[in-house]
Amino acid sequence: MKNELLTMIELLEKDRSLDKGTVISVVEQAIETAARKIDSLPPGVRVHLDTESGNINAYSDVLVIADDEEIPEEDNSEDSEFDATLTVPSWHLSKVKKYSPTAEPGQVIRIPLDIDTFGRISAQTAKQVILQRLRDAEREKILNEYSNKIGDLINGMVSRHERGNLVIDIERTEALLPRAEQSSSERYKPGDRLRAVVIDVRDTEEDHIPRVILSRATTGLVRRLFEIEVPEIYDGFVEIKNIAREAGYRTKVSVVSHDSKIDSVGACVGIRGSRVRNIVQELNGERIDIVRWSDSIEEYVTNALSPVELVQVFADPETERILVVVPDDQISLAIGKSGQNIRLTSKLLGWKVDVVKESEANRVASEHGVDISVEEESDSIFDSSSDFTATTKSKTAAVNESGSSIFATDEEFEVAKAASTSKKLNEIDGITSKQVEAFETAGIITAHDLLTAEKETLLSIPGIGEKTLEKIIETVTAAE
Repeated sequence: MKNELLTMIELLEKDRSLDKGTVISVVEQAIETAARKIDSLPPGVRVHLDTESGNINAYSDVLVIADDEEIPEEDNSEDSEFDATLTVPSWHLSKVKKYSPTAEPGQVIRIPLDIDTFGRISAQTAKQVILQRLRDAEREKILNEYSNKIGDLINGMVSRHERGNLVIDIERTEALLPRAEQSSSERYKPGDRLRAVVIDVRDTEEDHIPRVILSRATTGLVRRLFEIEVPEIYDGFVEIKNIAREAGYRTKVSVVSHDSKIDSVGACVGIRGSRVRNIVQELNGERIDIVRWSDSIEEYVTNALSPVELVQVFADPETERILVVVPDDQISLAIGKSGQNIRLTSKLLGWKVDVVKESEANRVASEHGVDISVEEESDSIFDSSSDFTATTKSKTAAVNESGSSIFATDEEFEVAKAASTSKKLNEIDGITSKQVEAFETAGIITAHDLLTAEKETLLSIPGIGEKTLEKIIETVTAAE
């Protein structure tokens, strides 16, 4: 029996990765709890487990009182934990004499107890308490361990799908990869291995196990991957200043070198692109732009929009807005698919970035009373009270000139945009869930994305033909 108990403790220690001292303490407390429920035993039973021999030593220290004295009320609390620092529990003389015939009132007597006398019921109670205490100890260990890992990258294996969420097997527990934290370009099946970042640990009542929340959509994943692949970043010679990401599609990372001998962009790219290629593969082909950071906002935006040539850059520090003028034939490249490039640039810089093509620059500037034929730092083409957005206007002009606009005139576009630019496609009645999913796969989430996309781009989406597109446009423009 002694060897069986020690074997059980060793198994619990290995199986649940709990500290041996914790397991022993749990066993001792469980036996004490069971003993306090036996009326014939003295109060305040203490148990000590000898880890060498497996012997269980039980005893109780009691204060002997006369039979006609009342036991203090606090001593009758059977379910409370015994604390040796509190007053020694009292017990009547007649009961103490069964164990120590020479006992006298006022004495503190230590009564040795035989563990075998605790009986089967006590053994069952002890077993239940042991299981409960072990669950609590395991829960506490998981909470502490993974709370300290928030922001860290961990490995796991897909266990199953739950309503669009993924349950991931990690060390000693299961984690949840919510649908909102998954990359839209990735699909997993049970048994697949993946790496994700811990973003939260929630203490839930479900199965008494904390829920570890993972993410593959956070910018933290990109940061951790660069730290793994680029030693200069891990060692602090190269610093990641900011990351802007649309998971599954594109990411921009700005970096700066703190060592004049190290090129920040080159270090991240690696020989023949080996380092960044490994990160792209881990992100399932997501495009990554590495941008050289600069404390000059004009130079920073130039680097962020590369390889687009910028004709002119106007920055307004007060409103934190930037207008960039680009050649007519590069407007689509500057804006990117569904405006993605300019959105990510704005996120990366932390400034609102507007873009206009060169042929439209004078008209835009004149509308704001600025002559851009000569750059003057004191002039600003921005009016903080204006609703003007150069990106939207230039984008419209670009698709109109290409002959592939879904609107005949700019006026039609402005009317449609004003009616529904802020709505998501899944919020508009008349567009099926399959169509919404098809658009989202192409990076088109809102009505604004749809209205500003090129017609050829829209027609290239599976399931979207000429007539279908016309109906969808009519639905979007009619939405209020």
